[in-house]
Amino acid sequence: MPHLLGRPKSMADLELFPLFIVGAKVHGRASYAYHVDGRHTHNVNVTLTVLLDVLNNISLQQPLPRTLYLLMDNCVRENKNRYVLGFLSFLIHKRVFEKVILPLWILSYIFRIK
Repeated sequence: MPHLLGRPKSMADLELFPLFIVGAKVHGRASYAYHVDGRHTHNVNVTLTVLLDVLNNISLQQPLPRTLYLLMDNCVRENKNRYVLGFLSFLIHKRVFEKVILPLWILSYIFRIK
């Protein structure tokens, strides 16, 4: 995404549109990028919407696996909180998956993997 450190004079009267990207990768199948309006808070609603959309997209192409391996960063506000865990429990309860694996990464450990 382009990032402006300063504004040129020609853009002085324009309102900048805040935008951020949320990405998802389904190993061996596809990669997804979602643009989200930056005027709204980036919270668990965005995370669950992206997750549900990706699962729906994949299920239209081929059956979902019995186990969901989900890697997310350790942001409690957006990713690893009671709403996400509740949604994942709901997927197990509805028999979409038999189990969900969501590792809790230690930050310094992630960068040591070779």
